Amino acid sequence: MAHLWSVLQVCEWLDEAGLGHAKDTFIENEVDGLTLTKMTERMSERMFPKIKDQVQFMAAVDKLKLEDSHDTEVRKETPVTPVSSDVILPPFLKSALSSQDPQLKSPGKNKLKNALIQALFDNLSQKTMYPSHNDYVLTLRSTLIRFPFLREKYGSGYDALLESLKNKFKKERKPLINLEEVSKMKEKYSLLGEMKRIHQIDIDKAILTKMGELAPKLIEKAPKGSLKDICLQTLQLCEDEQEKKAQMVNAAIVLLPSVFKENASFLFVNDQEPISPTPTIVVTGSNPLSSTEVAVKMDGCNMILDDGSIDISLALAVFFCLFHVYDVQYPKPLRKTMAFLEAFVFEMKSAVPLTVQKLVSSLH
Repeated sequence: MAHLWSVLQVCEWLDEAGLGHAKDTFIENEVDGLTLTKMTERMSERMFPKIKDQVQFMAAVDKLKLEDSHDTEVRKETPVTPVSSDVILPPFLKSALSSQDPQLKSPGKNKLKNALIQALFDNLSQKTMYPSHNDYVLTLRSTLIRFPFLREKYGSGYDALLESLKNKFKKERKPLINLEEVSKMKEKYSLLGEMKRIHQIDIDKAILTKMGELAPKLIEKAPKGSLKDICLQTLQLCEDEQEKKAQMVNAAIVLLPSVFKENASFLFVNDQEPISPTPTIVVTGSNPLSSTEVAVKMDGCNMILDDGSIDISLALAVFFCLFHVYDVQYPKPLRKTMAFLEAFVFEMKSAVPLTVQKLVSSLH
């Protein structure tokens, strides 16, 4: 089923269709299976400069849709197995799904609906406690394919299930980050040590060295704006070279999302609560470089509080470690920023969007 493909599977299909040279463009635009099957001729013009490639691509998509349609017809003729090999269902829920129990479609809460959400949660939480939107969609679509009677009459067909499943994850995450066995990770050095144990990376050292090398050009490339003005003014007020060098790293960090035209609010916020449950740096005051209080929050909880020694660079180290130690999905509005940090600051092996590669090339 092509509409359930990941971006990587779409790239494999491009290779098979003789269009592998466009993979970077598809990765950069996050074209997954659902996006692929909904692409129009107008969209293909943006992805393929050559008319020949456009014609070849649309013909391949039409063929793919035809094959998908055939597979759907075959599935309709094949009895649906009520038990998924991926989801462990309790006996009473198996029976209810097989008999299409109306309670599973009722508007209020009940034992069967709670059991279904629990089963979906148990399956998805084995992968991550912070599912991406795509993770939710794939799980719910596969469930509706197995049990079509669950489909809702409005929206995407699973809006109510999606909301219930998201709420379930949010509820389960809160006690998780307060468990005694992981509470030590809230301490900055324990957290950095855990990251070093997992990935063999000295995060704080890499920030000071790698970002220190790239900071001047990153600041230069950042677009004009109030934040950049504040950073430049702070740098001018530095009293010695060592202080200026440290503040240049901090300035490069807070300006980094703007270099990629991304939403900096997913990296840090000033005097407000984070807009996302994912890790976020929280600073007090309008100038993040001279803030007297710096903290890092995740899912509404303080993961590290200012003890008088935390600046933006150390907060970034904690911020980045939280994603990997707790297996949190990167927020989509910060995708390029995180890819840059991962590949060129911390030197982790990862797929890098073409725009990020081009920026790094221009820095040298």
